[in-house]
Amino acid sequence: MSILSDYFKLYRIVLSTIQSLSPETGQQLFDALSSDDYIIQEKSSNPNLVCETLIVLDNLISDGLVNAKRTVTKDVPLYMIYGLSTSGQKFLAETWKPTFEETFKNYLKENGIPLSPQSVSKFIAQLIFR
Repeated sequence: MSILSDYFKLYRIVLSTIQSLSPETGQQLFDALSSDDYIIQEKSSNPNLVCETLIVLDNLISDGLVNAKRTVTKDVPLYMIYGLSTSGQKFLAETWKPTFEETFKNYLKENGIPLSPQSVSKFIAQLIFR
């Protein structure tokens, strides 16, 4: 599976979990994610999965897809999660369309952009506000 598929799969899983299970804290989100088949499989082969998931959550918050508050403490960030925003609902619906991944790959190729959190943010903004 390509990095692109994994990246969006993680985005989708986090968004879907927030939508369906309504975790109120980051810990509740991670507890809910721990029973996902993909997360279980990835955990054994990806030592950076927790960090990558936190990056995805931070991106979802900063991109306005998740309504949440992040508080930085000495040891770890704490999250209060209030649910998906309207944009988050729309983005999640778009990711389930069969053409989504191909549309994203074309966007990156046409614009000569490598896969990065910044390119994902630009694509999300373009997708939501078109």
